[in-house]
Amino acid sequence: MEYCKQTRLLLLLLLLGTSGLDAAESVRIYRYIDNDGQVVFNSFIPADTLKNGYTVLDDKGRILEVIPRTLTQEELAALTVEQESPNRPGRSR
Repeated sequence: MEYCKQTRLLLLLLLLGTSGLDAAESVRIYRYIDNDGQVVFNSFIPADTLKNGYTVLDDKGRILEVIPRTLTQEELAALTVEQESPNRPGRSR
């Protein structure tokens, strides 16, 4: 009977210990520029600032991912023209 209680306690401690590790690894901080031009660090990104791009940081401030800003219609059109141009420098014929 005592062995069963010890086993249950050990399993409970293992479960609690591993769940804490998962929570610590999943901390994400978002760095973005708000609509007033200020750099903001937050646990979420407002939908109206997503188009400006953002950086995902871990709990130590290390960069995990950089999401670039959304290109304007003019930038997309220029990029398309550039990619379709047969006389692009560096392109083999």
